[in-house]
Amino acid sequence: MILFKCKMCGGDLQVGSGQTTGICDYCGTQQTLPRLDNDRRAQMYERANHFRRNNDYDKAAGVYEMILNEDSTDAEAYWSLLLCKYGVEYVEDPKTKKRIPTCNRAQRTSILADEDYKQALANADHSQRLIYEDEARVIDNIQKGILEISNREEPFDIFICYKETDEQGKRTRDSVIAQELYHELIKDGFKVFFSRITLENVLGTAYEPYIFAALNSSKVMVVLGTKPDNFNGVWVKNEWSRYLALIKSGENKVLIPAYRDMDAYDLPDEFSHLQALDMNKLGFMQELIRGIKKIIGVDDTKTIASEVISTVSHSGAEGNVEALMKRAFLFLEDGDFSQAEEYFNRVLDANPENSRAYIGLLCIQLNLKGEEYLRDCTLDVTSNQNFDKALRFASEDYRQTLIDYTKDMQLNLAKEKSKGISSYTEAAEILTELEGFKNADDLLGLMKDNIKNITQDALSSNDIQLKFDTIDQLHIVGSFGEAELYALQLTDHVKTLFDQTVEQVNKLQETNTSHSIVEAINLVSPFTPRINDASGLMQKLISAQDALIKAREKAEKKKARKHMRRIMLVLALLIFVSSWVSSHGFVEKRYSYVRYLGNDLIVVAKDGMYSDKGIVNKFGFQVVPVMYESIDEFHDGLARVEKDQKYGFINKSGKEVVPIIYDDIYRFEDGLAKVEIDRKYGFIDTSGNEVVPIIYDYIYGFVDGLSEVGIDNKCGFIDTSGNEVVPVIYDYIYDFVDGLAEVSIDNKRGYIDESGNEVVPVIYDYIYSFVEGVAKVGKDQKYGFINTSGNEVVPIIYDDVDQFELGVAKVKIDKKYGLVNTEGDELVSV
Repeated sequence: MILFKCKMCGGDLQVGSGQTTGICDYCGTQQTLPRLDNDRRAQMYERANHFRRNNDYDKAAGVYEMILNEDSTDAEAYWSLLLCKYGVEYVEDPKTKKRIPTCNRAQRTSILADEDYKQALANADHSQRLIYEDEARVIDNIQKGILEISNREEPFDIFICYKETDEQGKRTRDSVIAQELYHELIKDGFKVFFSRITLENVLGTAYEPYIFAALNSSKVMVVLGTKPDNFNGVWVKNEWSRYLALIKSGENKVLIPAYRDMDAYDLPDEFSHLQALDMNKLGFMQELIRGIKKIIGVDDTKTIASEVISTVSHSGAEGNVEALMKRAFLFLEDGDFSQAEEYFNRVLDANPENSRAYIGLLCIQLNLKGEEYLRDCTLDVTSNQNFDKALRFASEDYRQTLIDYTKDMQLNLAKEKSKGISSYTEAAEILTELEGFKNADDLLGLMKDNIKNITQDALSSNDIQLKFDTIDQLHIVGSFGEAELYALQLTDHVKTLFDQTVEQVNKLQETNTSHSIVEAINLVSPFTPRINDASGLMQKLISAQDALIKAREKAEKKKARKHMRRIMLVLALLIFVSSWVSSHGFVEKRYSYVRYLGNDLIVVAKDGMYSDKGIVNKFGFQVVPVMYESIDEFHDGLARVEKDQKYGFINKSGKEVVPIIYDDIYRFEDGLAKVEIDRKYGFIDTSGNEVVPIIYDYIYGFVDGLSEVGIDNKCGFIDTSGNEVVPVIYDYIYDFVDGLAEVSIDNKRGYIDESGNEVVPVIYDYIYSFVEGVAKVGKDQKYGFINTSGNEVVPIIYDDVDQFELGVAKVKIDKKYGLVNTEGDELVSV
């Protein structure tokens, strides 16, 4: 028997040899089983199914592919790949308690036409094929429902992908930044998918049709985050990986990563070919919006560029070389390489010996947005035709600049190679040629110091394998930095250590106990792969260990014979106990369904898992009578029970601590449990007292002592005693950030504190997050700033304002710009 996890609920299944289908004792689901030929295959399935149950479909698919590489006839692996492709998740139906599929990755193609589905059927036996066909029909119907809804949705221009909440359920900084971007984009007339607002009135299980529609219709996706983990969050990655798949399939779409407070190299590897934006940079929002406008309105941009080229051409290119050059580098700066190439060639038509035009063409070849970025490359451009012509026609000063570019590139290449000691020799050759250039000499010195340092680390370490690895590394480096001499020094050191080890082993062999021989083996083991004498010594120790084992086994057999009489007495006692237990009714024989709760308690039912249940102890004596439709696990001494589709709690003695009167009831947290009657919600304590009256249309869990509640489409906050700390009068309330929460009434916005006081009156059309102690607000199409006390520190008179950075914000009136500080003073008048 092999232990395997249920692919629906994760419960333990006992899988026999050759078994291809089974029923889970926990969720009752009939399911297909994989071909588990060995423990390794079982572990691979366990790992893949774990990823899939946690909705990490890409990781799961990678493991299923590995299984198929080993066995291309495994039907379950093909079926599991299919579940990943369509994002199938099995959830519990609250009415039937059975597991039913949902679809988180809708596709245009029917599951019934998918090649993996056909392979699953082709390699399945009869019983597996019946289950696959039934499940596929259910998933196909779900797919059709999703497509029907999504086809009715209006198309989006932009999809904002971000992480909404952290592990504690609190709103992330990513969400705040995403909301600011959302408001900026809709001001410019774009239709934007922002889940916090777009899905505000959609049930959680119905998100997929709207996400699917938005992913397929959006021309641009902005993926933003402030932590590497946020970019790789399960649902965030689910969105951007699907969008990348659409791009790879030929869709005309663009994905823009935007990061903040992290290194660009920590972005997902899948973004390595994309141009990412740093949100910390001044003017990031304007640059992003400008780029989006260019992408969505790309046809207009090309038309304008063509008109400009035509005008210049008719007016005589020779007299406009300087203007053409400026225009070309502007296109290059914007990343419009096709237009930049057109203009650089136009310059060369007028002046074939223009050195900078050739450099511009080189930048286009390397996908660089400016000449200055050449200094950051690691390429050898000396054989490039454009660079060769630029060098040939350059002035003396510019020629030196170009030569310095090549040296910078060589220096960058040497820096990359110096990161790994195995490429030190190549780095040293480059740096020797660059002697005296910038920090080349310093880098050479650091590399030599590192060779010395790793040698010292190996000498002082107790890790023998580290010493051998370091010797190998030093041999690869060769003569540079005296690496060969250090390798000889370290080799002599290892030989000395081995001689000392041999002396210790000889003393341990004289003791000749199991413990001493094992200790000796552990001492010699690190040396055996590289020292021949160590291998011979190891063989002698293993022989000595075998001799001790045989002697111990002989002594144990002798001891066993002496105790045979006692064993016979114990067997007689066991037979008596077995007879007694049988006469009182053994649990598995008396009941058709059993589920072990731990602490010697067992849930039982007489007529299968869907009949009434009770609890017995390990001897079969009744603890809780068989009268409940369901009994959950005990937590803090209480278990939820169901009777006549009503819920309550019992303790381990079977006493109903909380009466069975509620339509639904949740687990106790911090002494309170959420309850439901007639679609109204409240909270009770562990004695069943209603602490929060059951009057609310919805109610969330407590965070920092507060819970959001709603009545008649209005919301507020209550405390753990049921007091309304924030009155239930607002259309929306966002999460508290630094003690303040944004609220909305009749499309007007303001801020309240955690005591419910309106710190910022609810009078503004737009209101943004506080940055540097002030928040941008808008009213009647004019903008200004308020402080955390609600005072207008910058008057609301401007057509637009940027967020403050380092105490300064850009403002605009009638297409004229100025600068103000956080006191409202105009540092630069508009």
